[in-house]
Amino acid sequence: MMSTNEEMHTKLRTTIYGHFVAAGNAPTKAELVKIIGIPRRDIEIALHEMAQKHILVQREGEDEILMAIPFSAVPTSFKVESEGVTYWANCMWDAVGIPAALNQDSSIKTTCPDCGDSIELNIEAGKLQGDQGVVHFLLPPKQWWDDIVFT
Repeated sequence: MMSTNEEMHTKLRTTIYGHFVAAGNAPTKAELVKIIGIPRRDIEIALHEMAQKHILVQREGEDEILMAIPFSAVPTSFKVESEGVTYWANCMWDAVGIPAALNQDSSIKTTCPDCGDSIELNIEAGKLQGDQGVVHFLLPPKQWWDDIVFT
């Protein structure tokens, strides 16, 4: 049994990110219960607390994980492939954050929201390769958490 909330949050965070890295998706609450071995209600409370601290984002009405920045639990228009695993990012900022977090060469595929053209970028040895373009953020970063799913 975990002795403190902080220890449980650390174990949960490590497990969630480890699952994303290995599988490209988020673990379910049922999987977290099985992996960590604590009651489901404790997992639910801890996930809610972590969401309140902006450590992760839960799916509205389901309390399952939607985002653990930079990873998305659902397919998006920002596909990142690295060492045979497909990851989904929440935005371009997160799309380049995934290869940085993994410290692996990766390819990023998306489309231009303005014209619809395909965009492919590669990260090789930590350096951005590929198409040139402009990344536009609709809101300044300090406002992203006002509505992180929209942003």
